[in-house]
Amino acid sequence: MKKLIILSLSVMISFTTASALDCDLTAGACSEATVLNAATQCCSKATPKRIKKCLTSKIRRIRATKRALGATWVRGVRSELASYKSNLCEGVDLEAAAVCTCENTVDQSEFLERTEAACCDKEYRDDRRSCLTSRRASLRRSKNVNGVEVFDAAKIIISSLYEDASCGAGGELNKTGCDSTIDINDGASTGHLWKPYSDHSPHNPVFLLRAGVVGTSCSLITTKGKAVDSLNFASIANGARYHYRPTKHCTDMPNNLLAKCQINGQKTCFRVPDPCNRYD
Repeated sequence: MKKLIILSLSVMISFTTASALDCDLTAGACSEATVLNAATQCCSKATPKRIKKCLTSKIRRIRATKRALGATWVRGVRSELASYKSNLCEGVDLEAAAVCTCENTVDQSEFLERTEAACCDKEYRDDRRSCLTSRRASLRRSKNVNGVEVFDAAKIIISSLYEDASCGAGGELNKTGCDSTIDINDGASTGHLWKPYSDHSPHNPVFLLRAGVVGTSCSLITTKGKAVDSLNFASIANGARYHYRPTKHCTDMPNNLLAKCQINGQKTCFRVPDPCNRYD
């Protein structure tokens, strides 16, 4: 997987910077290039106030990339920019500094390894995809400092991990195990129904599936996947609808429940915001 991603980057992306700075970004995110980009954009501002405001903005955007590019890399860039800010760019010779050695670089392989370790080792697919999205968003916000080429390369790596079955495209979806989650609002009489008080003692809730729908292995769980109660099959009635009953009274249940059933090979969850309210 890693070789495939790196190969695709070498074919699809040319990392030669589009700016006038003599910085070659073929190696990846180069701290010298980032500092120079920020200095070029900020140190030419007309007033000290504008210089400080510009550099503060760049520092904030770089700080957001700490998880994506690493604390050491970000710390070095922030230190340089903070020095420029405190001195109001006094003594900064951009022409003399415009030859980048890129000694402090996060290359493609390191970025891939860092992202895999942080995101792809998470237990649930939703968490892995959320992590990848966060990495991409932080780099998007800083692309005018790090360089659009760096963002484009990172985006390709992250997109590949999204589609990788061992990362963003495989495994159990979330903590609840739900393949889909829906509201109970498809109409009275024939649709799904959560009834908080049954007609018979001990008047615990009863959950009905829509006519023609058969659920197995039903249960009540929280939105974090914690088991709350069983939902035991009770009967088929009220328009050929399957009935399931918990063992607890609605007042003994927390809010924001999910009624989870296996339906046609899929784990379908039904939202029950307040178990003592009726939903149909």
